[in-house]
This record gives sequence, structure tokens and C-alpha cells, in this order.
Amino acid sequence: MKRTLGPCLLGALVTVVVVPTGCRKAPPATEEPAPATSPAGGRPSAPPDPQVPAEGASPILVRPLPPGVRRDTGYVQVEKMPAGDILGLCYVPSTSDLKPPVPGPVDIDSPSDRIKDPEPKELDYYRKVDIDRARWVDDYSSDQGGHPVLNAVVMVRGVEQGPLPPLPRGKLHVNNGELHPLIAFSPVNDRLELRTYDYFSSHVVIRDADSGRMVLDKPLAGNTASFRGHGALDKQHLQAWNWTQWKRLARPIQTEVIREQGFFEIRCRRHPWQRAYAVVFDSPYLAVSGEGRRASGIFRIQKVPAGTWTVAAWHPVLEPVEPTRTVQVKPDETLELRIAFKPPPGGASPAAAKARGP
Repeated sequence: MKRTLGPCLLGALVTVVVVPTGCRKAPPATEEPAPATSPAGGRPSAPPDPQVPAEGASPILVRPLPPGVRRDTGYVQVEKMPAGDILGLCYVPSTSDLKPPVPGPVDIDSPSDRIKDPEPKELDYYRKVDIDRARWVDDYSSDQGGHPVLNAVVMVRGVEQGPLPPLPRGKLHVNNGELHPLIAFSPVNDRLELRTYDYFSSHVVIRDADSGRMVLDKPLAGNTASFRGHGALDKQHLQAWNWTQWKRLARPIQTEVIREQGFFEIRCRRHPWQRAYAVVFDSPYLAVSGEGRRASGIFRIQKVPAGTWTVAAWHPVLEPVEPTRTVQVKPDETLELRIAFKPPPGGASPAAAKARGP
């Protein structure tokens, strides 16, 4: 006769350990780092954005995506494949100094910089903050054969796979009255995201720089976090946000999904001087010319797959002499380029941008 394990026997085989409530061990305490303190009189501001290169660093704006995150841009990362670098200079050819005007600081009492519908204490605050305007052309350099061009975008078209990770979402922020970064990169089939670390609201407008199509027209709430002696990134000191402050920041706003490559102008209706640009591209192979410790106007695009490619140049206000060119990238070599731009009319800064598609 077959014997089966009855419910009583099965219950006996199961051991249940019950720990009295009073005898439970508390989880080990974790020591939280002491909050950083801001300098006396320092204005708390945004943490450093990894998308903005430090001075002297490579100006390619690429942050890796978290593991498992994928965006449908048509680009695929292949870590091990032959690749080389593109190192170049963007400049205005000239045999003498064109003496481009140096943009003056923002003056909120002037008609061109006047704040629309000022909020309480807003005028007093912005009168105390030094806000610089963007410079497009640097001082004459005989070594470089002209004026270095700042904030030019150089792109490698048609790269479908390569060693670099895909572009992350383009994120911009207002901090100490300035909109950062001046040139932001973002992938196709994703959104642009904006937030503010200032106490005062903004009204963000984003347009396609080519067609003028409105992409976003929306208010952005100001920051309500209370810092009480410890904050974030001050202009002279690096601090760290604590979690309580971070949660109290106003929620960012986002555009709809942008499904095509292009250039976009970003500005604020309330603060006329706040202006930036976003480049939506299908691969991470693009860079912006900037100011470095050695020379300004330099850009570098790393790990470009070996082969023949089309390199395109774009600038918010200047026009390249040769918008595109064909180049040959060889494995483990650095290709050097010089990209010339037309001088501003009369040596002055142009008034309007001429957008050219990527």
C-alpha cells in the first residue's frame, strides 16, 4: 500500500521562525554626508551639467545612457570597430583684426533687456547678478590666421553605428539669469527638457530656426526651494544639492517628441536676453567649437568610424564658407580640419541667424 505525505507531515517539514517585535535588529545606520555650505552671500544655483564641457576639455557633448535605455534614433552603438578622431578649428579668415564688438553685460533697465511683468524682488536680484552675453567671434589670432569662431556646431552626417553611446535627452536650465547651455544637443525621437534654478518664473518659447514653426510656448515655474546656508553650484564655488532641496525644485517642462533633425531657437518671453539653441541630431558625432586653455575655436569629435563621411558646419549667426565637405577618417588617426566662416557684415555681429539643416 502506497503511503502519501499528509498535511500534518508536510507542515512538520516547514520551519517557521518568528522573531518577537522587541527583538528585531534595526538595520545598520548609514551616515549621510554633511551638507555643503555655500560661501557667505553666495547665490545657490544649478549643479554642474555633464553636458557642458569644463574649460580646456574636449567640447564634444556626450553623456552615456543608463544601462538598458535605448532611443529609436536609428543609431546603434558598436564599441569595438575601427575609428579615428576629427580635430579642427572654426575661424573667420583675416589678415588683420576685424575688431568685432565685445557684447556688453545685460542691463535690465535698458529697453532691450527690460523684464516683462517683474515679480517681487526680481529687479533687485537681477541688478546684482552679472549676466554675460554670448560671444560668437574671438579676438584676432595670427597663429590661427584669423578670428576663432565660438559655438559653431560641426556634425558628421549619416553615421548609423559607432563606438560612442547614443545622445542623451537635451536638457537646459536657467541659473543666475542665464540659460545654459548655449548650444544643447538632443537625439531625434525624444523631447527637449527645461527647468529653472532661479526663484523667478520664465516663459519659454522654442521655434524651428529654419521654418519658424512653434515647438513650445509655455510658462516655467520658478524655484521654491529654501537653501538656508547650503546650496548648489555658485559661480566661484562648487557645492552639492541635498535631496530635500532637489525635491522642492519646480518640475521641468518638456516639448513634444521631435522626430526630425534640425536647429531650434530657445528664448524667454519675460527675460529678453535669455537665448539658447538646440541641435537635434541622429547620432552622437557632433561637437561645438569653444574656448579652451590652449586656443579657442577648437572642436574635437572622437571615435568616428573609419570611412568616408560628410562633415557639415552650422552656426547660430555666422555662415560657413563651405557648409559641407567630404572627409576620409582612418583608424587610430586624427584628421585635422579648418572650417572657415564668412566675416560678419562690417565686422559687426549679425542681427539674425540663417539656419541650415543638418
